[in-house]
Amino acid sequence: MATIFIGTNIGETFNGTIGDDYIFGFDGNDHLEGGPGNDYVDGGSGDDWLFSSSRNSVISLLGGDGNDVLSGGDGNDTLWGGDGNDLLLGGDGNDLLWGGFGNNSLWGGDGNDVLFAGFGNGTGTLFGGVGNDSLWGGDGNDVLLGGDGNDFLFAGNGNDSLWGGNYADAFVFDSRNQGIDIIGDFNFGQGDRIQVSQGGFGASSLNQFSYDSITGGLFFQGNQFATVQSPINFAISSSIVLV
Repeated sequence: MATIFIGTNIGETFNGTIGDDYIFGFDGNDHLEGGPGNDYVDGGSGDDWLFSSSRNSVISLLGGDGNDVLSGGDGNDTLWGGDGNDLLLGGDGNDLLWGGFGNNSLWGGDGNDVLFAGFGNGTGTLFGGVGNDSLWGGDGNDVLLGGDGNDFLFAGNGNDSLWGGNYADAFVFDSRNQGIDIIGDFNFGQGDRIQVSQGGFGASSLNQFSYDSITGGLFFQGNQFATVQSPINFAISSSIVLV
């Protein structure tokens, strides 16, 4: 049977058991630690620190209101920042990180992670780490850093900066009305490609795209949607894929 910890309106320190735990901090600045089991940890309001100290547990961390720090363990964790400006650290394992609202920083760590910047117009900084990661920008001006691995970088709304890192990365554009994004390290020889939604752009041919090799501007029907900075072996015919 799971152990349940319920806090009050002051700051608490709870340490999970060796079994499965449900830990609720409520108000106050809490220090909540999951144990070796499969735990659910909810910080509630306040500036909370939520983390897992176990190497093999699977943990769910919910920051709630406030500026929170959420740190997963070596398992496959789910971290949700909630409101406020949060720091989410996935650790090892295949983790799912949601920034929530606010200006958030998400670090996937090792493993094949999925990172979402969050909602609203906050600025997100997403770093996938080692592994084949999926990074999704939000409505703000986000920075997406894939790290090592074959990564999927989705720009979202706002003027975003996308850096795939080593290996074959996909820079994904779903709409021509999502700002002007920067692709910082396109390398065709590593397998990088720019994926463009045919439906979102209304695209039927690569002839509708143009590239200014001096400014790096990438255009669809004369309207710029990206800047490809100092690419290696970039050519519209081979580097852009309509999906």
